[in-house]
Amino acid sequence: MSNREMPTALPVVRNEYLELQRKSRRIPFWVPILCFASVGIGIPLSLALGAGALLLILRNQDRKRLNDFYQETVVPMCLRQVVGDHQMSRNLAVPQELVAASGLVQLGNASYNGDTYIAATYRGISMVMSNLTLKGRGDSRDEITFKGPFAAFYAGRKTSGNLWIFEKENKLTATGAAGQYLTGVAEFDRQYVVYADNPRAVEEVLDFRTMNAIMDAESKLPGCIRFSLVDGTVYMAVSDGTPLLSQAVPKGAKDPSDLDELIGKAMFEVCTLVDIADALCFS
Repeated sequence: MSNREMPTALPVVRNEYLELQRKSRRIPFWVPILCFASVGIGIPLSLALGAGALLLILRNQDRKRLNDFYQETVVPMCLRQVVGDHQMSRNLAVPQELVAASGLVQLGNASYNGDTYIAATYRGISMVMSNLTLKGRGDSRDEITFKGPFAAFYAGRKTSGNLWIFEKENKLTATGAAGQYLTGVAEFDRQYVVYADNPRAVEEVLDFRTMNAIMDAESKLPGCIRFSLVDGTVYMAVSDGTPLLSQAVPKGAKDPSDLDELIGKAMFEVCTLVDIADALCFS
């Protein structure tokens, strides 16, 4: 069983964080903006732009060091706490064939990139995840067609068929699905479209507990969430989503107040992943 209590950071980890904070310039996000805006109040253009650019570079350097610490130290510590042994690579993505098998992401001829590859075993099932970025479709090579986390849980779950679950705003149709089905639960049916190649699979998989877990996951993972169960493997994709387990400070967010806040963020993201496994792989 997993341990979801907040891990206690070793003194060496706390010292590393304190050293990181000591080196930080602690430049608020609004300071570079203020420099750029000062052109309109009589500050010479070259001086205002130069100062703003320098402060922005220094701030981005601080953010990068914090993100490196988060991925290299904090995230592995939380993964060990919850799932135990694991593999992690910052610059790898889940195999493209796995994404294609899920039926959740339209690959087409898009360029395929990703990061934060994690492989682990939870309650006896293998799971993998990474953040993905797909770009380009047809003549539009710069268009982002998918950006967000993707995960697969090798549950070996026996059902009468395969099914795919999309938030209605996704406006996608599951490949190979024989039909679209309602669950009979009004709140769920308002939010999601369910496709299956056998209607019995809908009844077998989507009980009240599982539907509640899917809606709960949607509230925890910003973006358009999608699930599928194909040949016994559970898949999850979150389009337009915030990357998981890769950013200590997501774009537009405030810097963490202390190390415990960083650890809490990583624990929340790890536990969200295993909560999905609990709901869809073991119900």
